[in-house]
Amino acid sequence: HIRKKLDVEAMREAAQVFIGEHDFTSFRTVHCQAKSPIRTIERFDVEAQGDEVIAKISAPSFLHHQVRNFMGTLKKVGHHEWSVDKVRQVLEAKDRTLAGMTAPAEGLYFVQVDYND
Repeated sequence: HIRKKLDVEAMREAAQVFIGEHDFTSFRTVHCQAKSPIRTIERFDVEAQGDEVIAKISAPSFLHHQVRNFMGTLKKVGHHEWSVDKVRQVLEAKDRTLAGMTAPAEGLYFVQVDYND
C-alpha cells in the first residue's frame, strides 16, 4: 500500500519506455538465472481504478523480479522523484543498482498465461 498519491499519467508514460526488445539488466535480480537479459515487452498499460493503480504487462517471458523492479521504478515516477528520461537512462545503463527498489510481492498478481503454438 502506498499512502502518497501517485501520478498515474506519468507512470503510464514512463512504462512505454519498456515496450519493445531491450537489455533489461537494470531490472533483473542479481540472482536471475536467465542466460540473456534481452526480453521483449509487448504491452505495458498503467491505469487508475478508484484508489488502485493497475499495471498490465504482456511479454513472451520475464526475468526474475523484472516486474517487481519495474513497479518500484514506476513508483519513483509516480511520486515525481524521477522523470521519463531518467527511466530511459536507467534502462540504457544496464546497471541494477541504478533502478528503483524491488516492489514487494503483496499486491502484485499473475493473471494469466497464454501458450501460443
